[in-house]
Amino acid sequence: MSNKQLKEGIMTNQELADWFGVSLSTFNHTKKKKLEELTAFADYELVGEKVKKVKIINIYNPVYSKQGSLSFQVIKTNFQTYWKDNGKGLDTCKRVGEEMYSDGITSLSYKTTLSYVGRSKREMFGKNFISRGTEGYSIYGWGKWV
Repeated sequence: MSNKQLKEGIMTNQELADWFGVSLSTFNHTKKKKLEELTAFADYELVGEKVKKVKIINIYNPVYSKQGSLSFQVIKTNFQTYWKDNGKGLDTCKRVGEEMYSDGITSLSYKTTLSYVGRSKREMFGKNFISRGTEGYSIYGWGKWV
């Protein structure tokens, strides 16, 4: 595990390799897999014309750990169980995160738990009114989905 932290903005392949705790050569050979893993820690986009660079947009957890990736999967797997729909699909990511945190389903900090819950909601149900997720889309500011 590395003690390096993610930073917002463009990160070089060497910086990302250092963050993942691998050599530059290993990072370059496993870049696609590593970028998938990065989604558990931050939102990013690839920028640039010929050579694509990684631009970090929003950081959920700045310190890399395999445990962070596993914890994100635990939160994503349990997300719909904790979402109280009351027949209308209305709830908040903050309330869901607080309940998951108090139940201790992972060893993450409170803030990281809330971030991962929000990330899970966006992946499964998209951004409100904007995009569709893997399970449907949000049509309401507090998370109603169809």
